[in-house]
Amino acid sequence: MIIENVINSPEAIVLVGVPGSGKSTWVKSFLAKTDKQYVIISSDDILDNIARERNVSYDVAWSRHVGFAQKESKANFRKAVEDRSNIIYDQTNVARSKRMSILSQLPVEYKKIAVVFDTDDKVVEQRIKDRQAVNGKTIPPQVLKDMYKRWDEPNKSEGFDTIIKVK
Repeated sequence: MIIENVINSPEAIVLVGVPGSGKSTWVKSFLAKTDKQYVIISSDDILDNIARERNVSYDVAWSRHVGFAQKESKANFRKAVEDRSNIIYDQTNVARSKRMSILSQLPVEYKKIAVVFDTDDKVVEQRIKDRQAVNGKTIPPQVLKDMYKRWDEPNKSEGFDTIIKVK
């Protein structure tokens, strides 16, 4: 039945925002409020786990294992799609080309949702400083500046069914 297929369609939530904009915090809050299960695709989570397991800083884990974390994230994504799981893609995804790559791998029955984080620059800078003090994770200013330059505002022509803005 068509109605049942729509109701039971899996969701893919693609987060869009620079580091420090609140994406991972939003995920925790969102998951606490829903009864649905989601597979979280996050190379940061993989790197955080590696840092913890090896008792090194995030920056050391990133410098040594970023390639592994990216490959693992892609494999986790493919498996989640194969299993028709609900997905939250928790990376910056600021470039249209990155989002299009994600969406192109989703079967047509997926509900495709963008959650866009429009966070004040000063708030982002402070969060990045706070994060560095807590876990040693640094985001060089030039990296952040480059992300802002690559920023493409998501739109429905990319294939999203819904776009949600978070301030």
